[in-house]
Formats: sequence, structure tokens, C-alpha cells
Amino acid sequence: MPWSGMPVFVDADTCGRFVILRVIDPYTFTEWHSALVEILASFVYASTAALLVDHRQASAPTVAFAERMFALFKSHARELAHGRAAIVTERDGGFGTGRMTQLESETGVPSLTIHTFQDYEDAVRWLTSA
Repeated sequence: MPWSGMPVFVDADTCGRFVILRVIDPYTFTEWHSALVEILASFVYASTAALLVDHRQASAPTVAFAERMFALFKSHARELAHGRAAIVTERDGGFGTGRMTQLESETGVPSLTIHTFQDYEDAVRWLTSA
């Protein structure tokens, strides 16, 4: 699916191996939340439990935004159980926030595995290797 013009939108890998969440500045928590709900209800996520978060065109979320994300993950722990998520960012701040998300998920949703990457193809390889 081509870019929708929205700052946060959901797509799928052309082979159906994972769902893609694309985030482009500026974006709001409401947009991000709506996209996560869409992902969790999608056939591709239900079939693969694999998500690639493409954050290359967005700045790192604020601490307050990240805290709301963590709370949302915990409230959807059942749907996220045994999932894999690859976060791709090209910015140092985004990489740090991705690592923080990874560490927070280990306690909040321990069966969700998150890794952060600065290279899109590395993220795809990791996500599809399982």
C-alpha cells in the first residue's frame, strides 16, 4: 500500500511476512494509538505476530509519549504476547528511545521481543529469521 499522506499509517510487507507501522513527523499519540489498534486487529499480525516500526522519518518520542506507549503495551499484553517487533530509526535519539522501549517491554510484556536497528534490511532479516 502506498503512503497514505498520514503521519502514522499501517502497511504490510508485500509477502505478508510482517506488518509495517510507518511514523512520519509530526505525529500524535492518538494517531499512533489508532494505528496500534489497527495492527493488533490485522490478519497479517494475527498470522505472524511480527511488526516493523519504520521510524526513520520521525523524531524520537518524548518521555511522556513513551510512558503512554508502555502503558498501552501493558494493556494489550495478551495481543502482543509472543510477538516480535523491529524498530528502525536513523537518529541517535530514536535509537536510544527504541532501546528504552525494548528494555521496558522486557518487564511490562516479557513475551514480546523488541530489537532496535539503524538499518532497515537488518531489521527485516531479524524479523523474518524466526
